[in-house]
Amino acid sequence: MLRSGRRNSETAALLRQLVEAAAPADALLRRVGGLLQNCGDERGAVTVWSKVARRDPRSAEAVETAAALWFRLGQPRQALDLLSLARAAGGLTEVGRG
Repeated sequence: MLRSGRRNSETAALLRQLVEAAAPADALLRRVGGLLQNCGDERGAVTVWSKVARRDPRSAEAVETAAALWFRLGQPRQALDLLSLARAAGGLTEVGRG
C-alpha cells in the first residue's frame, strides 16, 4: 500500500492502532516508526520514535530520529528533553555533546 502511494492515511491509522494495542518490542516499534514516516504521518512517527528513545536513551537512531521529528514539528522543547535524557544515559556521541 505504501509503494502505491494510496491509502497512506489508512495505513498510518492501522499502524498507530498496532502500537497502542500492545507493548511491541523495540524492533517492531522502529519499523512502525519508519513506516509512519513513509506514510507522511510525522506526528504518529515521532510518538513511536520517542517511545523507543525513552526505553533506550542510548539508541542514537531512536533519539536522533525523534529529536529531528520534534524539531520539524515545531516542538523544540520535546526534542531537547529527549536529547537531555540521552546525554544523562551516556547515549550522545562526542559530536552530539556540543
